[in-house]
Amino acid sequence: MTQTGLNNGQATGNASRFDIPGDSTAVTGTGAGMRMDMVFRILPGPGNYVTPGNRASGLRKVPSSAVAAVAGDASFWGQYLASNDGGSGFGTPGGHGGSWNVNVWNSARCDSTGTRVFPVQAKGVGNRNTAGTWANNYEETDPKFATLGILHNRCFLIDTSASAATTSSNITCGTGTYPPAWVTTVPPVHTGWDGTTQTKNFTKILTDGILTPGSHVEYFFRKSLLADPATFAACPDTQLISPQGSEGPSTDGHRWQEFSVLPDAWKFTQYGGLGGACMLFVDLNDRRGNERAFMSVADSIGLTNASKYGAHNGWHTTAAYNNGGAHANTRDFSSLQVGGDPTIAVWAHGGQAGTAFDMYGVKASESITTGGGGLGGRLATQATGLAAGKDAKIAPTPEMLRTYYRQLLILTGDLTSGILGPFVNRSQDDLTLLEDYMANTSGSATPRGVWVMGDGFAQSETQTAGAFPSHGTLLSTYFAATLRDPSYQVLSGNQNDVADLIPTSVVSPRGDVMGVQNTCLWSNDLLTVNASVSGATAASFYQNFGANGPYVSGVYAPSSGTRPWISLLDGWDIEHLHSRFDENSFGRLVYFMDVLANVFGGQCSNWGTPSVDVPNMPTRQVLNYMNLANNPLRSGQALVNFGITKSDRVQIDVYDVSGRHVRNLADRVFAPGQYKLTWDGTNDGGVQVSRGVYFTQVKYVNSRFVDSKKLTVLK
Repeated sequence: MTQTGLNNGQATGNASRFDIPGDSTAVTGTGAGMRMDMVFRILPGPGNYVTPGNRASGLRKVPSSAVAAVAGDASFWGQYLASNDGGSGFGTPGGHGGSWNVNVWNSARCDSTGTRVFPVQAKGVGNRNTAGTWANNYEETDPKFATLGILHNRCFLIDTSASAATTSSNITCGTGTYPPAWVTTVPPVHTGWDGTTQTKNFTKILTDGILTPGSHVEYFFRKSLLADPATFAACPDTQLISPQGSEGPSTDGHRWQEFSVLPDAWKFTQYGGLGGACMLFVDLNDRRGNERAFMSVADSIGLTNASKYGAHNGWHTTAAYNNGGAHANTRDFSSLQVGGDPTIAVWAHGGQAGTAFDMYGVKASESITTGGGGLGGRLATQATGLAAGKDAKIAPTPEMLRTYYRQLLILTGDLTSGILGPFVNRSQDDLTLLEDYMANTSGSATPRGVWVMGDGFAQSETQTAGAFPSHGTLLSTYFAATLRDPSYQVLSGNQNDVADLIPTSVVSPRGDVMGVQNTCLWSNDLLTVNASVSGATAASFYQNFGANGPYVSGVYAPSSGTRPWISLLDGWDIEHLHSRFDENSFGRLVYFMDVLANVFGGQCSNWGTPSVDVPNMPTRQVLNYMNLANNPLRSGQALVNFGITKSDRVQIDVYDVSGRHVRNLADRVFAPGQYKLTWDGTNDGGVQVSRGVYFTQVKYVNSRFVDSKKLTVLK
């Protein structure tokens, strides 16, 4: 069930490669004398219970059985009801106590990695990895191995000669002459064969076929010394939120890994929910922080009810971490440890993320051809030979997607290539799945909505369209946009770290203005509206700077008689969207609320009520803030932008890196409002300062607001 996120299918050099995720998740650790354990807890789906949704009715042994599991029987549930950790002490003390407790951690010992092909060292086949790599398969000494281990045939090379291939045509798992003649004729002292053709090795700890829609699994891996099992390391580190260094690192903000069986049936009204999730959030920026940013939005604007905060990721923040806001709405959780502040920890297993949405995360999405869980995986080239039937079943079918969800939100972050398949060595057909979802009117009500946000999505589709023109069609026809330029900063010449982001009335009738980070590290796609699509128009603009404006940053297209979908394509990363002048991340909240209300307001009825008092953006002068423009200062004057909530004495000074005072820009009383001061790069004596780094500091004497920003002089 917990398969690797990687595609083990052989590269083909074309778009017909099989999509075959590895059966097991591999974990690497260093050091001698170690053991690895998988620690997990499970919220079963409604269909796992004898009376669906009734947790008091007991768990079915398997979904097709009406018989309840009891402690000690041979079923998965019965084994863990009897002993949640096999006596290792690595699970929750006391175990389940007679009935399945979703908050109880279970554990099982992991086996070393390997393949089912009997080892032939000379051919490099089937050798166990003994250099610190484990898989989520039962190790032979685990107490559950004998009962839950699944007996299956061993696989052997048919011909072991040097010239023979090691492909599936030269492998038998029970057909023809079995086992091959060499296995029985070569002395066991040379082959290591024990005379058996079947084994329980390679049995997954979380076996296939036991979970139903709505099931949710949380897990981590525990590495310990054989001689001192109490000393251990966890991956992910359950006492840390972000970054998780052992995961690549990951900045998605979670204390454990998780996966779900979708749709989340616990959200259905018949099982006590508020109604099935209307929106599917697709994270195509694995490990790079988009999940954390979106969950902060969802918590704050009502897409997640308070009872579900931290349900899947194990933490939830308060106003202390977000200059005036609430929940997880902050930009930086670097090295935030729950042990240091237990008030942010969520210990209960709350199930799948969100209330109004389900989440689909694509592992290895940043690795172009490596991932095995693409959204269009069910439409990949079907496997043949020994790989037949092992195709990825992770993704939804077109029918599933159309039936369960009326809106898609797809975040692609800062990825700029290989975002959607198919292309060479990737047959996962994301394009066909998305186009079917948009244009096929069967299933959920239409018009459906599709919202894509990422600072390289248009770049990726334009690049891939060179060899696969259908990608260009998706962009220009289905999203009514083409790529004008891959970098707003380069084309406009705007070198400010933050540029204004100006939604049109389609998104914000109030005239809100946000800010988007604008450094050379991120490209920020520039778009062109495809005027041939009826009603298509700009949804937002970047700041009009230089001679090449205006600069379209988002494109909207409405539904029509021949177009049963609404589309919105935004050319920036969710993590880089903030308030104007980068004051805080309220602007991100306002933008999401604007889009969901004004662009996709008719799609879903179960958006909740915001749990924070988000400031009205046109009156953002009520915020205390300071920011800089024309920074680095290459020519002209630097701008010091600041806002003040109530009348106060304001002192603004410039210092060099050693702390010496360079220039006083203001020391007087200002009324509430927004202001701009300039600095021409001279000191108090009117002499031009040397090139280098300086700091601008603002102090509000009475309210004690203090802020400082780095300013680089290059003139």
